[in-house]
Amino acid sequence: MPEHDEFKKGRIKKNSKNHLIAVIAGVLFVGLIFFSGYIITSHNNDVLHNINTETPQEDEIVLSTVAESGGPANPVPEDIESNIEPVTESGSDRETQTMPVSEPDTEDEPELLTESEPEPEPEFTKVAYLTFDDGPSREVTPGILDLLAEEGISATFFVLPRIDVDDIFMRIIDEGHQIGNHSYSHNFRRLYSSGIDSFKNDLIRAHEHLIENYGYTSNIYRFPGGSMSWRNDTIKARIELLEEHGYTFYDWHIDSGDANSAYADKGSQALAGNVLNNTNDRDHVIILLHDFRWRQSTLEALPIIIDGLRDQGYKFDIISNYPG
Repeated sequence: MPEHDEFKKGRIKKNSKNHLIAVIAGVLFVGLIFFSGYIITSHNNDVLHNINTETPQEDEIVLSTVAESGGPANPVPEDIESNIEPVTESGSDRETQTMPVSEPDTEDEPELLTESEPEPEPEFTKVAYLTFDDGPSREVTPGILDLLAEEGISATFFVLPRIDVDDIFMRIIDEGHQIGNHSYSHNFRRLYSSGIDSFKNDLIRAHEHLIENYGYTSNIYRFPGGSMSWRNDTIKARIELLEEHGYTFYDWHIDSGDANSAYADKGSQALAGNVLNNTNDRDHVIILLHDFRWRQSTLEALPIIIDGLRDQGYKFDIISNYPG
């Protein structure tokens, strides 16, 4: 039927038009989806690019600080620094590379600090015997005793029976020094020209003075003026008498010169030089000094003498320990 055919044709035509519209709409929808995805992806890449190019990494900031300051603001201890793993970059990815650890070079390592050992004491192989004649005196002897105590030195004092110095006598004894008999009178004529009995009486009187006043028994003697100052027969008889009474006599190797006023007035350096320049490297050396009241220069020279003798390798002792 014609109407039916026309209706059929119109329906087909209408259906074809609807189908075309649907296809076009589908294509547009798909295209819109792809376009939106492209816009979003492009935006994200721009954001990531800005982050990577505009914000430095933490380690890059530290390196920049180092470059500006000329040195690390917070240097890493060496024992920690050796264990740091350096970081390298490849594109936008970060890869780690482990630094090889080398064996420690023991030859270059500093020696470990250990508890410090005390320095060895100087080796003293020689002995000096400081002897002081004609005292004690209140003006000089206490200063000598102070110095000897400070230096830890024992010395020998050949004394006379002086008055008003009992406390100094006792200090000499109490501080471990040795006392020797230097006669009672120190009178050359009585000792050497008036016969042997006069010498004997003088010796005994001085001996008893030490016992009665200080409870001290001496067995060493020094001749006033020295044994070498008198005739051989004169001094020989007196040496025999000393031996009979249990005495040993001692002269000296070096005279400081302080008994001579003219020489002593030259000062402490002259007296010290007299001693230090004449030891002749003896293993045992007896030194003559004086501690009566006019010998302030002796006190001033004594520190120089002590230091100089130590520099020469001497230690100090009392004279009864002199060998032979």
